[in-house]
Amino acid sequence: MSTLIRAAVTGTALLGVSGAAAVWVLSDAVGIRPCADRSKALARLQQPYQDLYSMEVRRELLVKDTGTPALLREEIKSHKATITLERWMQAFLSGPLFRMERVLLYAVGFRKCSDNHLTKFISREDEQFAAWTVVEATDATFVARAGPFTFVFEVETYDDVKEKKSDIVTLYFGSGVDHNIMAVPAQFHRLYTRALMLSALTWMKLNRPT
Repeated sequence: MSTLIRAAVTGTALLGVSGAAAVWVLSDAVGIRPCADRSKALARLQQPYQDLYSMEVRRELLVKDTGTPALLREEIKSHKATITLERWMQAFLSGPLFRMERVLLYAVGFRKCSDNHLTKFISREDEQFAAWTVVEATDATFVARAGPFTFVFEVETYDDVKEKKSDIVTLYFGSGVDHNIMAVPAQFHRLYTRALMLSALTWMKLNRPT
């Protein structure tokens, strides 16, 4: 009986910790949802399978760190803080879940998987990161490709956010595949995409500039 009680207490504690962690992560997110409008960058590639998801997060998680906390807080409050696509990419590709994917990619032979390689990839100093190669890069859109797979990062522009004067910024992540995907893998892919976006949010909360 005592073993069962200990197991029950341990299970309850783990559920409590997991629940608290989920609340902590989601407290800065409005939601992750599929977008009816496809990414223009993905549309140009005309791949048979494409999807695009959006996630709304608090502005303070995405702004460029000025190195002066007090000034940064004032810029956020006045809607003047600079929103960067690079931070969204860094969060996504540095999140705990995608970091595991990077380890696997390194294990199968892709050598440019380190944080230093990621920094160069995001800043366009290097066109290669792990299995991915840059296809298109602008201030608001970044497209990369690995074999038949494509991913795209997009973020609302500074002018868009400034115009609506909101503390919420919309982030986008999309995928494309050259070949049609069977129903079950596609369902897994959609769940995995959501998990990756939550993983990115976790990174942003742990590394918020303020």
